[in-house]
Amino acid sequence: PRPDMPIGVVQSATNSVTNTTGTLTLTLGTATTAGNCLVVLPGGYCPGAEGNIGAHTCTLGGVAGNFNASHLSGAQSSTPDNCASLIPWADWNCAGGQTVISVALTAGTGTFYLFGAAYEISGLLETAAVVDANVADSYSGSGTTWGGPGAGAMSQASEIIFGSVIADAGTTTITGPGSPWVSTTALSIASEASFLAGYEILSSIVTPSYTGSFGTSRGWCQNVFGLEAAAAVKPVARRNPLPMQAVKTAAYW
Repeated sequence: PRPDMPIGVVQSATNSVTNTTGTLTLTLGTATTAGNCLVVLPGGYCPGAEGNIGAHTCTLGGVAGNFNASHLSGAQSSTPDNCASLIPWADWNCAGGQTVISVALTAGTGTFYLFGAAYEISGLLETAAVVDANVADSYSGSGTTWGGPGAGAMSQASEIIFGSVIADAGTTTITGPGSPWVSTTALSIASEASFLAGYEILSSIVTPSYTGSFGTSRGWCQNVFGLEAAAAVKPVARRNPLPMQAVKTAAYW
């Protein structure tokens, strides 16, 4: 990114689907710009004894690129019975010209209720170091409130913080944090599961948190993590040459 480029949310997309294959597609409105960071927040729910949800995989245009779940391992979370899970992904320095994001998960047999939110972000580091290891954390529980703080304070002042939550009922209302958080529209599937995601852009060092409430008591899992802005590159100072007249005069004398 350019040295003077602030963090910017270029575009976002959400989707939900019910199937037995464990696959979800997120389609961006415009093609990605090479070098930006693509953040994907998938959530999956497989109720009862139908099977525990395993690791997700994620691709952009059919290619894994720099997606790597291990970068965000601290933000992986699941409900106590392992029937719902959240595993966020970051494709730093993503490929350009792509619109289709594919998410897949592994689990036992049965019906899957899948959700996802994707964001294209500009102005971030273009290496794996974009993930702030100090922040990533996750929580799970049950009740009418959900969420918690990150693992610790941000490593630097300029970061974008992401969070997501999934609940084990689709009929309950999910309320996320207020401004400066920007939340997606809550997604729900019948009476099975609900999902919410969001972000906030910060300019001072804090310990961020992602919290909210439900209309009724539900089981839930949540995550929060931070991505670091690119460091500003100061221009190299140059010595101005003497004015032409001064050069001539100096040469003459």
